[in-house]
Amino acid sequence: MYNGRNKTFFFFGYQKLIEKKTQAYTSQTPSPDMLRGDFTFAWREDGHVLYAFRHGEVPCTVYRLDLATRRKEVWKVLSPPDLTGVPHIGRVRITPDAGSYAYGHIRHLSDMYLAQGVR
Repeated sequence: MYNGRNKTFFFFGYQKLIEKKTQAYTSQTPSPDMLRGDFTFAWREDGHVLYAFRHGEVPCTVYRLDLATRRKEVWKVLSPPDLTGVPHIGRVRITPDAGSYAYGHIRHLSDMYLAQGVR
């Protein structure tokens, strides 16, 4: 029978691991143009021209920004043939030689019915 003497053992274990981890964060500070809604999205292959568009604009105007002369000119105006239900133009993509481009949009359409004489 156990009497509490010479057979009682207690074991305790304690471990502590402290790891200090650092992580580098990179972010962009929005330029005044970006705060107004102009977003750059592509470079021309020679690296001297940057393309930008104004987010939320329908139709969407794409600008060509010449970095050497700081000149901004309209390159293309993008819109689907029918603007009904198009709240904004989405992502714009362009090839480095500016020979081809693509853009997306969402169309929100709904139907409304008028019921008369319903009892």
